[in-house]
Amino acid sequence: MLALTHLSMREDTEVARCSDVDVIIGGHEHTLLQSASGGTPIFKMTAEARELGRIDLNISKTSGELESIDWEVIPVTGETKEDPEFAAIYRKYERLLKELSQTVGRSRVALDARSAENRTRETNVGNMVAEAFRRATGADVALMNGGSIRADRLSVQAR
Repeated sequence: MLALTHLSMREDTEVARCSDVDVIIGGHEHTLLQSASGGTPIFKMTAEARELGRIDLNISKTSGELESIDWEVIPVTGETKEDPEFAAIYRKYERLLKELSQTVGRSRVALDARSAENRTRETNVGNMVAEAFRRATGADVALMNGGSIRADRLSVQAR
């Protein structure tokens, strides 16, 4: 069994204790890590698609058991070849994202979308998004998980 996770290394180590898990491919730390817990290998890549990880699982044709693992870190550079099949899928979603990238309003104040702020306290951008959700749905209350705010910047004040 292959476990795809977004947990801390400590939590992935707990997952590795499950007898059916053969390999864990995780994220969360945004740091290149390779470890093993009780014989279960744990692989984690960096963030922002700076590298790709390739893992080849060599499975026995007779027993179906995992025999070995080959792991390779592939840097993403301007020389990385485009995959035609992926590019076609990407273009489809790129068009949809452009539709969502339209300006829908302007703020008279700076909006705080910094990750450190939104993950630890109430911010004006979090309040704005929650209020937009509340109004759009007609709900009495709306909640916004600050970890979902991914701009990680303080917008400049509109003039």
